[in-house]
Amino acid sequence: MDTQQTIDRFSENGHESENIYVRKGMTADLQLFAPGRANRESIRSRCDTLISTYEQEGFDGLSSLSFEHSYILRDRQSGRTMAWRGAVDGVPLFYRQTDSKEWIVSTDISGLCSTSYTPDLDISSVYQFLIFQYLPSPRTLLKGIAKVRPGCSILFDRSGELIEVEKPILTYLPSEESDVHDRCTELLQTIYSDLKGVLAGKAGLFCSGGIDSTTNAIRCHQSDVDFVLLTAGFKGSEWDEVPYAEMVQNQTKRPHWIHRAENVTPDHLDRIARALKEPICDRSIIPSALLVGSYPDDLTDLVSGEGGDELWGPPRRWSFNSANRRSDREFHALSRRYLENAACMTRDERLSLFSDLEVAGSIETNSVSALSSIATLSGAQDEFQALKAIQTATWLPENVVAKDRAVASIRGIGVHFPLASAAARNFIAGLSADAHFTWCSDKTLLRSQLVGSVPDGILEKRKHKFKVPPDIWFHKSTHERLLDRFNSGTNNLDQMLVKAKLENVAKRALLGEAVNDRAIWGIYVLLAWHENLVSAARNRRN
Repeated sequence: MDTQQTIDRFSENGHESENIYVRKGMTADLQLFAPGRANRESIRSRCDTLISTYEQEGFDGLSSLSFEHSYILRDRQSGRTMAWRGAVDGVPLFYRQTDSKEWIVSTDISGLCSTSYTPDLDISSVYQFLIFQYLPSPRTLLKGIAKVRPGCSILFDRSGELIEVEKPILTYLPSEESDVHDRCTELLQTIYSDLKGVLAGKAGLFCSGGIDSTTNAIRCHQSDVDFVLLTAGFKGSEWDEVPYAEMVQNQTKRPHWIHRAENVTPDHLDRIARALKEPICDRSIIPSALLVGSYPDDLTDLVSGEGGDELWGPPRRWSFNSANRRSDREFHALSRRYLENAACMTRDERLSLFSDLEVAGSIETNSVSALSSIATLSGAQDEFQALKAIQTATWLPENVVAKDRAVASIRGIGVHFPLASAAARNFIAGLSADAHFTWCSDKTLLRSQLVGSVPDGILEKRKHKFKVPPDIWFHKSTHERLLDRFNSGTNNLDQMLVKAKLENVAKRALLGEAVNDRAIWGIYVLLAWHENLVSAARNRRN
């Protein structure tokens, strides 16, 4: 299947990768949002549990439950609404208050754009977007629209008030430290056995030959899951991971589908951008989308290794050794350092790009405070655990999971993250600070589980970070569309960014200079996403 056919399939499905399950109780109505072809019997049981709990215990009873799926429950008598967002792969829930103080909640942000609402971009949110590479909750890119935090619930009252119940995604409660390796073996057996039970048929399993995807492949193979390996490749050994993925195929003897991305046009990029519920700066969605769209046979599910880095490995872009794991539990300074290390752009780059610098200080301060709060609420014992809690609550659900959810929408199916499951999160949270560092500073625990099952070449493979060659997507036509859209007057981004600076960065990228192509992709996808949003809002009004 060529690139054009691949993207055509992508655009046909939009982002219909979740199903809505509706239940009517005696006093309340429930909508639960689950992946495309989720196990219907299991979902129905969860719906019944939610309705039953509410009718017996009310909203307080619901607040004590933790579901992986997002849901909205409306009480017909009181007019109150509760919105719960699943901790890691729950569908995002957006909300807005109307002029009459009524709350509107939806999984579709364009559905909140009524005749009286103009979907203008918010400068503070755009600035924050170019720090994080995504928008951490509760912000969105649009003025007046927010979203529920992962793993949290909000109770919307008819009076116009809202009450948020926040639950840390990782809460460190050290338990038994003996036999960590053996307990992990039992855990993985359970996780993948459970995964087999929820898959609807043949799954596509992302495979780069790294530790995370190899764990998925070997464990799924041992659990007799029906799957095909899916690998995105590039021409040139610097970017290509196909040889490592082929080692995994040799071990599992499963079918292996390889798609090498090249010559991606602006039309392709626009359709990929439209599949995202919110923009992200992660360019790896480009080859992943082409890969899944190119597979010629039927798939019912995708299986992703995302969560392997965030839970089972060290913090992103951070170097630790046993001597520099500070344990004073003062996480404010740590959060500030993390923000700059993980940022899409350096602070100097951001400040030079924005015409209004007044937003910078307050946004950075508020962002640092939010991250520090996550670390504190998690009960982290040292900086290693604190950073793991931060990235599990932000980067994991808001960026990498969002990316693969959009990719899954190519086929109108769901995606599963076994290494980020509730069982996996509880296991990691149960390790002491010392055990956590010992077993996760270099994915030692996951590597130990693969010894004897895969070649040494896989165990010794260093993190590739799935780099995407800029020249497969950013070329003259992409450059022109970026600037045309920026100068079109159909969005208010031109009032925020310095035109000459953006043009200079884009020109240097076109010439192949070493510039920040994450920021270029982030701005491109933001503009394409917003243009589609405005069009959808206009169509709703008509």
